[in-house]
Amino acid sequence: MDFDKYKNTFEYPRTISRNCSCGAIFNKNDNFCSKCGNNVKKAYEDSIKERKEKIKAYNDEAQRLNELFKNDVLKYVGLENHPKKDIIYGKAYMDGHSYGYPGVLDELEELVDFIHDLGL
Repeated sequence: MDFDKYKNTFEYPRTISRNCSCGAIFNKNDNFCSKCGNNVKKAYEDSIKERKEKIKAYNDEAQRLNELFKNDVLKYVGLENHPKKDIIYGKAYMDGHSYGYPGVLDELEELVDFIHDLGL
């Protein structure tokens, strides 16, 4: 399987900067920059909103890629129509996800062998 297909290319946003455009560092409770007078509160709130939107987009893409992988890997191992495919995949995911998608595939292949040995 080509696991590159499932990499999230969305950039996860960094923490919010507390630097004013003039370079001064401000406290998140400040309304205006003590050095230049810029409205840092609005800029800070806008940054928070933008960061939340980027995190949501990143997480939505991660969820889409996880679902795509699940469908593809179940088809790859021949379980796409198995009545217990979600339970089997869940077990493989829990046991293998710390090693990434290749670990999930390895666990899933072992479970498929076990299922076939049982004649299920």
